[in-house]
Amino acid sequence: MFEIFAVGAGGCVGSVLRFLLTKILPNAAFPVATLAANLIAGFGIGFVTGLDGTAFSLTARQKLLVNTGVWGGLIAGRTLARTVCGA
Repeated sequence: MFEIFAVGAGGCVGSVLRFLLTKILPNAAFPVATLAANLIAGFGIGFVTGLDGTAFSLTARQKLLVNTGVWGGLIAGRTLARTVCGA
């Protein structure tokens, strides 16, 4: 049950971050906010995964919260379709 809550809470944070990025970055012909969100999330996932085996490594539950929840909410694929196609 905790896993479901962790992913949901992290997704909530990631979705709000995504919303803030679309408000901060200009709306141009190229979806700058989408690129920024995907780059931030990609580096974030790589950073958290790179912590494995160090003194700062996260537990499996913490990885669900951060990698699956926060970063997953930030890079939600549906927002790209909405940004590019207006769908």
